[in-house]
Amino acid sequence: MSNDRLKPEQAERIHKVIRNKVDEFNKSQSKGSELSGRQLSKISSIIHGKGVSEGSFSKALNDDLKAGANSFSRETWRKLGDICDMSPFQVDNCIDGISGPFNFTMAITGPSCAGKSYLTEAIQEVMGGKVCNLGLDNFYRDRDSVERLRYRFDDPKSIDQEAAYKALLGLKRGQMVTIPKYNRETYKAEGEVSLTSAKVILVEGIFCCSTQELRSCYDLTVWVDSRASKRAVRRFARDEKDLGRVREEYTSSYINEVEASYEEHLLPLRTQHADIVINNEKDFVFKKGSTKPTDLPIGVQVILKYLTSI
Repeated sequence: MSNDRLKPEQAERIHKVIRNKVDEFNKSQSKGSELSGRQLSKISSIIHGKGVSEGSFSKALNDDLKAGANSFSRETWRKLGDICDMSPFQVDNCIDGISGPFNFTMAITGPSCAGKSYLTEAIQEVMGGKVCNLGLDNFYRDRDSVERLRYRFDDPKSIDQEAAYKALLGLKRGQMVTIPKYNRETYKAEGEVSLTSAKVILVEGIFCCSTQELRSCYDLTVWVDSRASKRAVRRFARDEKDLGRVREEYTSSYINEVEASYEEHLLPLRTQHADIVINNEKDFVFKKGSTKPTDLPIGVQVILKYLTSI
């Protein structure tokens, strides 16, 4: 999706927005500091940092697009938009000609076995049809591809992030989407399932915040956490009961893959992107149909109260 060249009308839409963004910047600067000609060197470090040449940026500012900006890929326009403080979600909406209002989207993320599924299930139970759940686990790549990764299933590259973003983009815009149906026991997708968009979209998974594209869609990011020892006990019980793993296998996997990946890939995201952190130390068991909202941890109650007010 991201590397396809745009149709002329798509390029014109995003071009117009970027031109306006630059014009707004120019007006806010003192006289003589406009971004034109050699003055582009003022932001050359930003441009180069985004992997865009000064020539490409100049082409993007050309009024009639005859300088070659019509041939830019979606990915190039995203980089140009990023320079102008536009998120991938905003850029793609301009390109596709879609305007809001968009559905409220909340990420539920955090380390393995911290309690993300419990929070998701509680929200779905209380809010019913007003909620749509997009589980990132459905976007795991095939097992052969995953086995070659450093942290296997706990590596951000184990998820088809672009496919997940494309599905989320559709749901946030109010569209019905089709996603893979992943089977944890066979380690592969078995068929597809259709998701109908809703007023509130939940995105659950440890890698919810691993890409700028996914992050750009969220209105709220909730990080569910608990002590490492507590997460380990829960993970061991799950692997043994649900996946039939033996102790030597799951303990080695947890130390060398789950926790190692958490330290490298996940923990930095908590400080950078989490809006709310819920500490889930209690071994809470959610029972569909019988658990009352007042039985839920206080952090979960706060989230529910906020969502039901939307």
